[in-house]
Amino acid sequence: TVEEHNRRLLAARLFYMDGWTAKEVADTLSGTRPTEKPLTSADLDVWLQDAGNLRHMAYSELHYSPLALCLHLLKLPPETSEAQLGLLLSAPDEALASFSDASGWTHTELRAIVWRYLRNVSCTLPPGIPNCSLSISELEQLFVKCVDNFPFLYVMQTLLYVTQGRLQPLCEQKKTGLWRRLSFQYCYRDALTHKDIQDRLGPAAHLVEAKVNLTVLQGWLSSGRLLNQLAETCKKMYGEGWS
Repeated sequence: TVEEHNRRLLAARLFYMDGWTAKEVADTLSGTRPTEKPLTSADLDVWLQDAGNLRHMAYSELHYSPLALCLHLLKLPPETSEAQLGLLLSAPDEALASFSDASGWTHTELRAIVWRYLRNVSCTLPPGIPNCSLSISELEQLFVKCVDNFPFLYVMQTLLYVTQGRLQPLCEQKKTGLWRRLSFQYCYRDALTHKDIQDRLGPAAHLVEAKVNLTVLQGWLSSGRLLNQLAETCKKMYGEGWS
């Protein structure tokens, strides 16, 4: 069930990412329902080594929504809502002082970052960044600086470290499932360009000697290849009547 799937994912995140002991995880996740048997250490160990669960944990850590990435770049609290962030686009300069001081970006840069990473507006394609005094060259330099501050490389380094060799063989060059899943999400859910997807996934994939470059992405995403693969999988799971 979805509930059980999420329970196993939570166990992996608590153990690997938050540093809980196996006993703490088992005690916390045992007895959540009266009819449920206690979670044994043997059961938990199976969950923690399960390839699918490890990949899903890696996916959940490596996928940043537009809002989450924007909050990371601006060093804002994770509870900040999209509506609150959107207010920065129309707020007067004096209202941005505290945000600017905390993040290190100027008022103009703050607004440009929100347009670029929350609203997915390109600086080179129409309509461009609205009401921006920065030139295209200056904007491109700003966004290169943003890419340098992306969290994905650090997140992947952390995942490889905390899983102590368990994750790496699941996402190397010949194991593309994690990278295709992330590419699918970034392309079809977040509507990112191939270049934007490469900026997010390329450095992290490189750590395990996998390639996620523009050529690879073109092969996965052109002509709806991943969509067709998903449709075929759904047919196998739910029958030919699925649409």
